[in-house]
Amino acid sequence: MGRLGILTAIICLLAAQCWPKAVLTTRKEIGATAENTSLCHALAHARRFNGKPVRLHAIYSTTWEGAWLSDDRCDAFGQLVLPWGRFSNRYGFDDVVRDRNWADFDAATRRLYSAISGQGQYSHITADFTGVLVIKRNFRVRHGLGNGWGHLGMSRFLLVLRAVSNVIAVETAPVVFTPQPVPDFLIRDFHHE
Repeated sequence: MGRLGILTAIICLLAAQCWPKAVLTTRKEIGATAENTSLCHALAHARRFNGKPVRLHAIYSTTWEGAWLSDDRCDAFGQLVLPWGRFSNRYGFDDVVRDRNWADFDAATRRLYSAISGQGQYSHITADFTGVLVIKRNFRVRHGLGNGWGHLGMSRFLLVLRAVSNVIAVETAPVVFTPQPVPDFLIRDFHHE
């Protein structure tokens, strides 16, 4: 690299022009740069919010197909991803803020209801999630398959998580099964009503 290249690099670093706007290394920085919005509003204004730091209130839940972020006010769901691998390289942070809020969220996720095991203390978790929102351009679903991320490509967005706060774990309603008599198929007069 010649003198001009070195001088350009120094000027660029001093002017902070080389660093991507989404480089967030501390909670204070992401808190200062994240825009408060709703998931529905962000997805309705995808150009404005795609690739940007946001703070949004959402529902976190799991199914046998994966874990999802959603908002009841609109048909929006996507995936919450941790900032590892390609995400840490792209957005400049490589872990979540591991504070009391994270500990509460992490503990609650381990007690979410699982349809596979039929066990779990919580049906879902609501919280404020802060991170970088990545929205799939031209998202569509055809013949039951989406062009997004996750199971069957049905995730319209990813939220690369940086911090979580205001965690509320919602208790699972008790399931009561009423035993039904088993029909005796050997009885001649049996018919299904």
